[in-house]
Amino acid sequence: MKSFKKIVTKNICPKNKIIKGATNLIFVALVFPLFGCQSSGSNDNVDIKKPLDLSAQSVSGSESNSYYETKSNVVVSDEGKVTKKYVSQAKFEIDRTTLHVNEKGDIQFRTVTKNKTGDLTLKDLAYLEPGEELLEMIDKYGKPLVVKDIPLGSIFYIPRVTLPKNPVNVGDTWIYKGRWISIDTGLPFELTVNSKLKSWSDCDGLLCAIITFTGQVSLPADFPLKSTLKSQIKGVFHYSPVSYEVLWGESFSEEEFYIEPIQKLIKVDSRSCSYKIGYNKKC
Repeated sequence: MKSFKKIVTKNICPKNKIIKGATNLIFVALVFPLFGCQSSGSNDNVDIKKPLDLSAQSVSGSESNSYYETKSNVVVSDEGKVTKKYVSQAKFEIDRTTLHVNEKGDIQFRTVTKNKTGDLTLKDLAYLEPGEELLEMIDKYGKPLVVKDIPLGSIFYIPRVTLPKNPVNVGDTWIYKGRWISIDTGLPFELTVNSKLKSWSDCDGLLCAIITFTGQVSLPADFPLKSTLKSQIKGVFHYSPVSYEVLWGESFSEEEFYIEPIQKLIKVDSRSCSYKIGYNKKC
């Protein structure tokens, strides 16, 4: 077993070669998390034979900036008739600073939103509105431990990137399961994400992981109302463990939320994308 940091420092990668629907909210939160290293944007595959550790790393004082956009087409039907169609979207930037990394590998971040346009409430994506400061601590697997002034059990406590707890080879898979309660509606949701290491890639001399994922969000079995939630999520992102950053990511989701007592059906199709400002692969 080798650590990701050792692979990088040995220069194996040559330098310069390298509702609002229910489910689309977590889907956006998964692909919009982080901010990537500076890169030429090339995606040359790198052949690594031994498993590597993908756990999160960062350096106190490091800063980065990313761009995000998401767009959802929403159709609402009452008693079988379409009563509303609309598009919900947002574009914004995120500045992130690493405040501290402790001896266990837990990382403290400060995140500030700026230049937002669109109508989507950013709390639905586990971000705050412009002018507000988000302070959080994650463990080395990306799990949020503390989020200041945010209720425990909300979407802010769902990992932005779901990481494996053991070193992985190309082709390896891992599963994350979690649940959260909507801050606005109080509705509970359960999440399952299946991730796969597709390949290693060169990112301006640093090794990056190309990770694909599929998933679904559902209502818990003990949900009191007779309702159904069907969802499918899929996506891919370029991940740099040495700085816990996503250089680029894109996701798609489809969902249907049916509330039987009032015969209301909500359908949502979404596309979301993010990239590190300065990285040449964009939305």
